[in-house]
Amino acid sequence: MARAISTIWLVHRADPVRALSDRPAPDPVASRGLATALLGTSDLAASDPVPLSTVAGGTDDQVYVGAYPRVTVVASPLFAVDLPSQLPPSQRLRAERTILVASHPQDASGAFALWEGDRLRRAFSATPNRIVEDIGLPQVWEAPFWAGEHPLRYRDGTLPDPDALPFHPQQFAEHANLAWLGFRYTRAAPSDPVRAADLRVIGFRPASVPALPGPTPPERDPRPTPNAAPRPDPITVVRQPPRGVFARVLDYFGYRE
Repeated sequence: MARAISTIWLVHRADPVRALSDRPAPDPVASRGLATALLGTSDLAASDPVPLSTVAGGTDDQVYVGAYPRVTVVASPLFAVDLPSQLPPSQRLRAERTILVASHPQDASGAFALWEGDRLRRAFSATPNRIVEDIGLPQVWEAPFWAGEHPLRYRDGTLPDPDALPFHPQQFAEHANLAWLGFRYTRAAPSDPVRAADLRVIGFRPASVPALPGPTPPERDPRPTPNAAPRPDPITVVRQPPRGVFARVLDYFGYRE
């Protein structure tokens, strides 16, 4: 089953994969400092460190931060936007590289973006049968996907969509994460240098905001469907980031509505 992902990575080193493969613990002081800047208050309630693999999609009541040596991740559902290019790096958070990776099981969409400094190098967003955004030159790792080496898989009895992409966009987004950060959240291989379960992040929320109950695990389809089948009709999904106290996170990253 595909995983919900909604992350931004701030990379200040040439070898983030090596840094993450050491399974670094998040720096609680640096993590809290960034959360304070993101949420606009130092009066924060913090969770115990949790595996990134369990909260990569973020939650509505917390922003998750993992500050590692010269590599930082922020997870929040606010980053799962249709046009990743509209989340430019904030001047206050300029990094050597900024990476956005998002995946939505609800509409089987995937997205990613890469900035070098303040320059957008690549941005892609799609559902299985519609490209929403495609900016910049394709990366070398993308070639097998565009060549049809990772085709969509359909459930028995489902006719292929003539408008379908030659790959599943969620799998495409996961491979962006693998290429740039050394790991993927689903169908990880033993050869992957990093495991999402080995990376810990800390959840932060304003102390005035009550915590929400834990999520209910989704029901799983008993049939083996490694990749969700595309819908029979084109999908146009327009997600509106929730406003409120956590909207400050988007404001901080410079999101243009």
